[in-house]
Amino acid sequence: MTRLSWPLLTILGAGLLLVGAVHADPPYHFTSIDFPGAVLTNAQGISPGGDIVGIYQDTSGKQHGFLLSNGNFTSIDFPGATLTNARGISPDGDIVGSYSASVGTQPPATIHGFLLSQGSYSTVQFPGHLGAFAQRIMPNGDILGCYHDTDLSSTMYGMMRTAAGYTGFAVQDSMHNGATPDGNTVVGLYTNLNTGLTHG
Repeated sequence: MTRLSWPLLTILGAGLLLVGAVHADPPYHFTSIDFPGAVLTNAQGISPGGDIVGIYQDTSGKQHGFLLSNGNFTSIDFPGATLTNARGISPDGDIVGSYSASVGTQPPATIHGFLLSQGSYSTVQFPGHLGAFAQRIMPNGDILGCYHDTDLSSTMYGMMRTAAGYTGFAVQDSMHNGATPDGNTVVGLYTNLNTGLTHG
Protein backbone atom coordinates (compact mmCIF):
# COMPACT_ATOMS: atom_id res chain seq x y z
CA MET A 1 0.00 0.00 0.00
CA THR A 2 1.29 3.44 -0.97
CA ARG A 3 1.38 5.98 1.83
CA LEU A 4 0.68 9.66 0.98
CA SER A 5 2.85 12.37 2.51
CA TRP A 6 1.34 15.04 4.77
CA PRO A 7 1.96 17.92 2.29
CA LEU A 8 0.15 15.97 -0.46
CA LEU A 9 -2.73 15.09 1.89
CA THR A 10 -3.01 18.76 2.87
CA ILE A 11 -3.17 19.84 -0.80
CA LEU A 12 -5.77 17.17 -1.62
CA GLY A 13 -7.88 18.14 1.39
CA ALA A 14 -7.80 21.82 0.46
CA GLY A 15 -8.78 20.91 -3.11
CA LEU A 16 -11.77 18.92 -1.90
CA LEU A 17 -12.89 21.84 0.28
CA LEU A 18 -12.70 24.18 -2.74
CA VAL A 19 -14.71 21.78 -4.91
CA GLY A 20 -17.34 21.55 -2.19
CA ALA A 21 -17.51 25.35 -1.94
CA VAL A 22 -17.95 25.76 -5.70
CA HIS A 23 -20.94 23.39 -5.79
CA ALA A 24 -22.64 24.66 -2.63
CA ASP A 25 -26.10 26.13 -3.23
CA PRO A 26 -26.47 29.79 -2.21
CA PRO A 27 -29.01 30.48 0.54
CA TYR A 28 -31.95 31.68 -1.60
CA HIS A 29 -35.20 32.70 0.04
CA PHE A 30 -38.32 32.16 -2.09
CA THR A 31 -41.46 34.29 -1.74
CA SER A 32 -44.71 33.60 -3.59
CA ILE A 33 -46.22 36.62 -5.38
CA ASP A 34 -50.01 36.53 -5.79
CA PHE A 35 -52.12 39.55 -6.70
CA PRO A 36 -55.14 39.49 -4.34
CA GLY A 37 -58.06 37.59 -5.89
CA ALA A 38 -56.17 36.77 -9.10
CA VAL A 39 -56.26 33.36 -10.76
CA LEU A 40 -52.79 33.90 -12.28
CA THR A 41 -49.85 36.13 -11.31
CA ASN A 42 -46.66 36.49 -13.37
CA ALA A 43 -43.75 38.68 -12.22
CA GLN A 44 -41.90 40.26 -15.17
CA GLY A 45 -39.50 42.93 -13.92
CA ILE A 46 -37.82 44.30 -10.80
CA SER A 47 -36.17 47.63 -10.05
CA PRO A 48 -32.86 48.02 -8.17
CA GLY A 49 -34.95 49.07 -5.13
CA GLY A 50 -37.02 45.87 -5.22
CA ASP A 51 -40.27 47.15 -6.76
CA ILE A 52 -41.81 44.40 -8.93
CA VAL A 53 -44.05 44.66 -11.99
CA GLY A 54 -45.92 41.95 -13.83
CA ILE A 55 -49.22 40.56 -15.07
CA TYR A 56 -52.24 39.13 -13.33
CA GLN A 57 -55.48 37.64 -14.59
CA ASP A 58 -58.77 38.23 -12.80
CA THR A 59 -61.62 35.75 -12.41
CA SER A 60 -63.28 37.00 -15.63
CA GLY A 61 -60.12 36.22 -17.63
CA LYS A 62 -59.01 39.83 -18.16
CA GLN A 63 -55.28 40.58 -17.96
CA HIS A 64 -53.95 43.54 -15.98
CA GLY A 65 -50.52 44.85 -15.08
CA PHE A 66 -49.46 45.23 -11.46
CA LEU A 67 -46.92 46.97 -9.29
CA LEU A 68 -45.78 45.45 -5.99
CA SER A 69 -44.04 48.10 -3.87
CA ASN A 70 -43.34 47.92 -0.12
CA GLY A 71 -45.73 44.98 0.17
CA ASN A 72 -48.61 46.82 -1.51
CA PHE A 73 -50.18 45.83 -4.86
CA THR A 74 -51.43 48.39 -7.39
CA SER A 75 -53.32 47.40 -10.54
CA ILE A 76 -52.07 48.90 -13.81
CA ASP A 77 -54.59 49.38 -16.63
CA PHE A 78 -53.94 51.50 -19.69
CA PRO A 79 -57.03 53.72 -20.12
CA GLY A 80 -59.65 51.98 -22.27
CA ALA A 81 -57.52 48.86 -22.75
CA THR A 82 -58.96 45.36 -23.05
CA LEU A 83 -55.70 43.97 -21.60
CA THR A 84 -52.57 45.44 -20.01
CA ASN A 85 -49.19 43.81 -19.30
CA ALA A 86 -46.46 45.47 -17.20
CA ARG A 87 -42.99 44.25 -18.19
CA GLY A 88 -40.24 46.53 -16.91
CA ILE A 89 -39.55 49.20 -14.27
CA SER A 90 -36.77 51.77 -14.00
CA PRO A 91 -34.92 52.83 -10.83
CA ASP A 92 -37.12 55.97 -10.81
CA GLY A 93 -40.33 53.92 -10.95
CA ASP A 94 -41.24 54.46 -14.62
CA ILE A 95 -43.07 51.37 -15.92
CA VAL A 96 -43.29 49.97 -19.45
CA GLY A 97 -45.43 47.23 -20.93
CA SER A 98 -48.05 46.57 -23.60
CA TYR A 99 -51.78 46.99 -24.01
CA SER A 100 -54.57 46.29 -26.46
CA ALA A 101 -57.33 48.86 -26.73
CA SER A 102 -59.20 47.68 -29.82
CA VAL A 103 -62.32 45.57 -29.83
CA GLY A 104 -63.20 43.60 -32.97
CA THR A 105 -59.70 43.84 -34.48
CA GLN A 106 -57.39 40.89 -33.94
CA PRO A 107 -53.97 41.12 -32.30
CA PRO A 108 -51.08 41.52 -32.82
CA ALA A 109 -51.77 44.70 -34.80
CA THR A 110 -53.81 46.05 -31.87
CA ILE A 111 -51.02 45.56 -29.29
CA HIS A 112 -49.02 48.69 -28.45
CA GLY A 113 -46.33 49.59 -25.97
CA PHE A 114 -46.89 52.02 -23.10
CA LEU A 115 -44.93 54.11 -20.64
CA LEU A 116 -46.39 54.95 -17.22
CA SER A 117 -44.41 57.85 -15.76
CA GLN A 118 -45.46 59.89 -12.69
CA GLY A 119 -49.05 58.68 -13.03
CA SER A 120 -49.40 59.53 -16.74
CA TYR A 121 -49.72 56.98 -19.57
CA SER A 122 -48.28 57.42 -23.05
CA THR A 123 -48.09 55.06 -26.02
CA VAL A 124 -44.78 53.62 -27.22
CA GLN A 125 -45.18 52.97 -30.94
CA PHE A 126 -42.50 52.64 -33.64
CA PRO A 127 -43.46 55.10 -36.41
CA GLY A 128 -44.96 53.56 -39.54
CA HIS A 129 -45.85 50.20 -37.96
CA LEU A 130 -49.04 48.79 -36.49
CA GLY A 131 -48.02 47.39 -33.11
CA ALA A 132 -45.26 47.30 -30.49
CA PHE A 133 -44.16 45.74 -27.22
CA ALA A 134 -42.21 47.72 -24.60
CA GLN A 135 -40.21 45.19 -22.57
CA ARG A 136 -37.62 47.07 -20.50
CA ILE A 137 -36.76 50.62 -19.49
CA MET A 138 -33.21 51.67 -18.68
CA PRO A 139 -32.12 54.07 -15.89
CA ASN A 140 -31.73 56.85 -18.49
CA GLY A 141 -35.25 56.29 -19.86
CA ASP A 142 -34.34 54.31 -22.99
CA ILE A 143 -37.03 51.74 -23.81
CA LEU A 144 -36.36 48.31 -25.35
CA GLY A 145 -38.80 45.96 -27.07
CA CYS A 146 -40.05 45.23 -30.56
CA TYR A 147 -42.41 46.48 -33.23
CA HIS A 148 -44.60 44.44 -35.58
CA ASP A 149 -47.36 44.59 -38.14
CA THR A 150 -49.53 41.62 -39.08
CA ASP A 151 -47.84 38.87 -37.04
CA LEU A 152 -45.33 38.20 -34.25
CA SER A 153 -42.82 36.56 -36.57
CA SER A 154 -41.91 37.78 -40.05
CA THR A 155 -42.97 41.40 -39.35
CA MET A 156 -41.50 41.62 -35.81
CA TYR A 157 -38.21 43.48 -35.27
CA GLY A 158 -36.29 44.55 -32.16
CA MET A 159 -36.36 48.26 -31.30
CA MET A 160 -34.99 50.87 -28.93
CA ARG A 161 -36.53 54.25 -28.12
CA THR A 162 -34.13 56.91 -26.85
CA ALA A 163 -34.42 60.67 -26.40
CA ALA A 164 -33.23 60.94 -30.02
CA GLY A 165 -36.04 58.73 -31.35
CA TYR A 166 -36.57 55.12 -32.45
CA THR A 167 -34.00 52.66 -33.77
CA GLY A 168 -34.91 49.32 -35.34
CA PHE A 169 -32.91 46.08 -35.46
CA ALA A 170 -32.97 44.65 -38.99
CA VAL A 171 -33.48 40.97 -38.06
CA GLN A 172 -36.90 39.38 -38.49
CA ASP A 173 -38.65 37.82 -35.49
CA SER A 174 -36.45 39.60 -32.92
CA MET A 175 -37.02 41.39 -29.62
CA HIS A 176 -34.77 43.51 -27.38
CA ASN A 177 -35.05 42.48 -23.71
CA GLY A 178 -32.22 44.27 -21.91
CA ALA A 179 -29.09 46.39 -22.24
CA THR A 180 -26.06 47.63 -20.36
CA PRO A 181 -26.61 50.99 -18.58
CA ASP A 182 -24.83 52.88 -21.39
CA GLY A 183 -27.04 51.18 -24.02
CA ASN A 184 -24.04 50.06 -26.06
CA THR A 185 -24.71 46.33 -25.58
CA VAL A 186 -28.23 45.00 -26.12
CA VAL A 187 -29.52 41.48 -25.45
CA GLY A 188 -32.67 39.77 -26.62
CA LEU A 189 -33.84 36.97 -28.86
CA TYR A 190 -34.49 36.16 -32.49
CA THR A 191 -35.86 33.21 -34.43
CA ASN A 192 -34.22 31.94 -37.61
CA LEU A 193 -37.24 31.71 -39.90
CA ASN A 194 -35.46 29.17 -42.12
CA THR A 195 -34.75 26.67 -39.32
CA GLY A 196 -37.43 27.65 -36.78
CA LEU A 197 -34.79 27.77 -34.03
CA THR A 198 -34.77 30.62 -31.49
CA HIS A 199 -31.47 32.11 -30.34
CA GLY A 200 -30.27 34.73 -27.88
